[in-house]
Amino acid sequence: MALELSQTLKTQEERRLGHQKSTGPLKVSGIPSNGQGSDGDIAVGNTHAGVKLFIKIVGKWYSFTPDNTNSFGNVIQDYKKKEYDISNLSTDRDYNANSASNDVLSDVLGTLIKDLSDLGIIKLK
Repeated sequence: MALELSQTLKTQEERRLGHQKSTGPLKVSGIPSNGQGSDGDIAVGNTHAGVKLFIKIVGKWYSFTPDNTNSFGNVIQDYKKKEYDISNLSTDRDYNANSASNDVLSDVLGTLIKDLSDLGIIKLK
């Protein structure tokens, strides 16, 4: 009886997952518009520059070519343009998630921002 129930649940789970399965990449002529598709979608298109693979991330399509050059690096560059201004920072990388004060959380966040800046991922003023 337990085996039959387990097999039934597995079959139900497989059916549920099957309904979520993608039908495959979109086929587009040229570059897809940002109004097409959803985040995480993949599209293949033939552009004036040749065949490209497109991936939609945060509402925008990014292109990849078979020779591995791509526009995804633009995502990082867009974030590097934003500047953060931190004052009164005390370096802190430890906190108790159950009882941290606003001051401690502010210092941990400020430390994270500073660390990301040191890596060149984001920019400080």
